[in-house]
Amino acid sequence: MAVSTDKLTNIDYEILSYISRFGSVSREEIIKYFPNVESVDYRLEYLSQPEYHHSTSGISFPLENTSYIEKEYDAIKKTNGSTIHASRDFYHISALGKKALQDYSHEKQRVFRRTLWTEIRLWLALLISAIALIRTLLS
Repeated sequence: MAVSTDKLTNIDYEILSYISRFGSVSREEIIKYFPNVESVDYRLEYLSQPEYHHSTSGISFPLENTSYIEKEYDAIKKTNGSTIHASRDFYHISALGKKALQDYSHEKQRVFRRTLWTEIRLWLALLISAIALIRTLLS
């Protein structure tokens, strides 16, 4: 894959989450939703960067599901019969992006539960110590 999940930041995951809520989202809508993030364009390019296969003939083509989001294109037929692809400036989340988002969410929940359990054990130990101290002072 072109970008490893360990290089994604919280903002990258927020962008993935926002895009995943819709079937297709325009670049402008994404930028409006993250007004305090100046690097949205860069992040969109970063998250949509696929891995390429390089053939022996020197032709490279993108591999499917190697980017977190995919840019959408319109196929336009030219008068000579050839087809060109024009960017629509819309994005949708790929299967890899959905997987990365699920893994991130699961990891956040796991860390929260572990932290919560540690906090409960700490407060329980303090409570037991306080009760023992009070019993000692009252005896």
